[in-house]
Amino acid sequence: MVAYHKVVRLLLYPSLFTTSLNTHYLHLCGLACAGVCQTYKSLHHSMNFGPSPLSLQSVFLAGLTLIYCAWLSPRRPTFPLTGPLTDCSIMLYVMTERWPLARKYRDVFETIKESVLAILEKESIKHVSIYRGVSWDLILLLAWRRGYLVVLVRIWSR
Repeated sequence: MVAYHKVVRLLLYPSLFTTSLNTHYLHLCGLACAGVCQTYKSLHHSMNFGPSPLSLQSVFLAGLTLIYCAWLSPRRPTFPLTGPLTDCSIMLYVMTERWPLARKYRDVFETIKESVLAILEKESIKHVSIYRGVSWDLILLLAWRRGYLVVLVRIWSR
Protein backbone atom coordinates (compact mmCIF):
# COMPACT_ATOMS: atom_id res chain seq x y z
CA MET A 1 0.00 0.00 0.00
CA VAL A 2 2.90 2.35 0.62
CA ALA A 3 3.94 2.07 -3.03
CA TYR A 4 0.48 3.22 -4.13
CA HIS A 5 0.59 6.32 -1.92
CA LYS A 6 4.13 7.16 -3.04
CA VAL A 7 3.18 6.92 -6.71
CA VAL A 8 0.10 9.11 -6.25
CA ARG A 9 2.23 11.69 -4.41
CA LEU A 10 4.83 11.66 -7.18
CA LEU A 11 2.19 12.01 -9.90
CA LEU A 12 0.43 14.92 -8.21
CA TYR A 13 3.56 16.72 -7.01
CA PRO A 14 4.06 18.80 -10.21
CA SER A 15 0.48 20.06 -10.03
CA LEU A 16 1.34 21.90 -6.79
CA PHE A 17 3.45 24.38 -8.72
CA THR A 18 0.97 25.46 -11.38
CA THR A 19 -0.33 29.00 -11.37
CA SER A 20 -3.95 27.89 -11.12
CA LEU A 21 -3.93 25.42 -8.26
CA ASN A 22 -6.52 22.67 -8.50
CA THR A 23 -7.83 22.11 -4.96
CA HIS A 24 -8.96 18.59 -5.84
CA TYR A 25 -5.38 17.63 -6.72
CA LEU A 26 -4.18 19.38 -3.58
CA HIS A 27 -6.60 17.28 -1.53
CA LEU A 28 -5.54 14.03 -3.26
CA CYS A 29 -1.85 14.84 -2.79
CA GLY A 30 -2.45 15.55 0.91
CA LEU A 31 -4.26 12.23 1.27
CA ALA A 32 -1.41 10.39 -0.48
CA CYS A 33 1.19 11.99 1.80
CA ALA A 34 -0.89 11.14 4.85
CA GLY A 35 -1.17 7.58 3.55
CA VAL A 36 2.61 7.25 3.24
CA CYS A 37 3.16 8.41 6.83
CA GLN A 38 0.38 6.27 8.26
CA THR A 39 1.43 3.17 6.30
CA TYR A 40 5.03 3.39 7.45
CA LYS A 41 3.86 3.72 11.05
CA SER A 42 1.56 0.70 10.74
CA LEU A 43 4.40 -1.27 9.10
CA HIS A 44 6.60 -0.38 12.05
CA HIS A 45 3.95 -1.71 14.45
CA SER A 46 3.30 -4.92 12.55
CA MET A 47 6.88 -5.91 11.72
CA ASN A 48 10.33 -4.89 12.78
CA PHE A 49 12.18 -3.37 9.85
CA GLY A 50 15.42 -1.44 9.74
CA PRO A 51 15.44 2.02 8.24
CA SER A 52 16.88 2.41 4.79
CA PRO A 53 17.82 5.62 3.01
CA LEU A 54 14.83 5.10 0.71
CA SER A 55 12.35 4.73 3.57
CA LEU A 56 13.84 7.78 5.29
CA GLN A 57 13.48 9.81 2.12
CA SER A 58 9.92 8.59 1.57
CA VAL A 59 8.75 9.51 5.07
CA PHE A 60 10.64 12.82 5.09
CA LEU A 61 9.36 13.99 1.70
CA ALA A 62 5.81 12.81 2.39
CA GLY A 63 5.78 14.83 5.62
CA LEU A 64 7.20 17.93 3.96
CA THR A 65 4.82 17.66 1.03
CA LEU A 66 1.92 17.32 3.48
CA ILE A 67 3.04 20.52 5.23
CA TYR A 68 3.35 22.23 1.86
CA CYS A 69 -0.16 21.11 0.86
CA ALA A 70 -1.50 22.58 4.11
CA TRP A 71 0.38 25.80 3.36
CA LEU A 72 -1.14 26.02 -0.13
CA SER A 73 -4.66 25.17 1.00
CA PRO A 74 -6.89 28.24 0.59
CA ARG A 75 -8.93 27.29 3.66
CA ARG A 76 -8.44 24.75 6.41
CA PRO A 77 -7.00 21.59 4.84
CA THR A 78 -9.63 19.04 3.84
CA PHE A 79 -7.19 16.18 4.38
CA PRO A 80 -6.00 14.80 7.73
CA LEU A 81 -3.08 16.83 9.01
CA THR A 82 -2.21 16.40 12.68
CA GLY A 83 -2.37 12.60 12.83
CA PRO A 84 -0.18 11.98 9.76
CA LEU A 85 2.30 14.66 10.83
CA THR A 86 2.56 12.96 14.22
CA ASP A 87 3.06 9.62 12.45
CA CYS A 88 5.81 11.17 10.33
CA SER A 89 7.52 12.62 13.41
CA ILE A 90 7.32 9.29 15.23
CA MET A 91 8.80 7.42 12.30
CA LEU A 92 11.62 9.93 11.91
CA TYR A 93 12.41 9.60 15.63
CA VAL A 94 12.40 5.80 15.36
CA MET A 95 14.64 5.91 12.30
CA THR A 96 17.01 8.29 14.10
CA GLU A 97 17.30 5.91 17.05
CA ARG A 98 18.28 3.08 14.73
CA TRP A 99 20.29 5.13 12.25
CA PRO A 100 21.97 8.27 13.70
CA LEU A 101 22.52 9.82 10.25
CA ALA A 102 18.76 10.43 10.05
CA ARG A 103 19.00 13.06 12.79
CA LYS A 104 19.43 15.94 10.33
CA TYR A 105 16.24 15.00 8.51
CA ARG A 106 14.28 14.67 11.74
CA ASP A 107 15.51 18.02 13.08
CA VAL A 108 14.81 19.87 9.82
CA PHE A 109 11.35 18.33 9.58
CA GLU A 110 10.47 19.25 13.16
CA THR A 111 11.67 22.84 12.72
CA ILE A 112 9.72 23.39 9.51
CA LYS A 113 6.63 21.66 10.92
CA GLU A 114 6.61 23.83 14.04
CA SER A 115 7.14 27.04 12.05
CA VAL A 116 4.45 26.38 9.45
CA LEU A 117 1.88 25.05 11.92
CA ALA A 118 2.41 28.10 14.13
CA ILE A 119 1.73 30.39 11.18
CA LEU A 120 -1.33 28.37 10.11
CA GLU A 121 -2.66 28.42 13.67
CA LYS A 122 -2.27 32.19 13.95
CA GLU A 123 -4.01 32.58 10.61
CA SER A 124 -6.96 30.42 11.64
CA ILE A 125 -7.36 32.34 14.90
CA LYS A 126 -7.48 35.71 13.14
CA HIS A 127 -9.57 34.37 10.23
CA VAL A 128 -7.53 36.56 7.93
CA SER A 129 -5.11 35.40 5.31
CA ILE A 130 -2.26 37.65 6.41
CA TYR A 131 0.50 35.06 6.18
CA ARG A 132 -0.17 33.80 2.67
CA GLY A 133 2.21 36.42 1.34
CA VAL A 134 5.03 34.89 3.37
CA SER A 135 7.18 32.94 0.97
CA TRP A 136 8.29 29.38 1.47
CA ASP A 137 11.83 30.85 1.49
CA LEU A 138 11.06 32.52 4.82
CA ILE A 139 10.05 29.21 6.36
CA LEU A 140 13.31 27.68 5.13
CA LEU A 141 15.18 30.68 6.52
CA LEU A 142 13.63 29.98 9.93
CA ALA A 143 14.99 26.45 9.74
CA TRP A 144 18.38 27.77 8.61
CA ARG A 145 18.59 30.22 11.50
CA ARG A 146 18.28 27.34 13.94
CA GLY A 147 21.46 25.90 12.46
CA TYR A 148 20.10 23.28 10.08
CA LEU A 149 21.29 22.98 6.54
CA VAL A 150 18.24 22.77 4.32
CA VAL A 151 19.16 21.39 0.95
CA LEU A 152 16.45 18.90 0.00
CA VAL A 153 13.52 21.20 0.70
CA ARG A 154 15.06 24.08 -1.23
CA ILE A 155 13.36 22.70 -4.33
CA TRP A 156 10.05 24.11 -3.07
CA SER A 157 11.08 27.74 -3.15
CA ARG A 158 10.15 29.38 -6.39
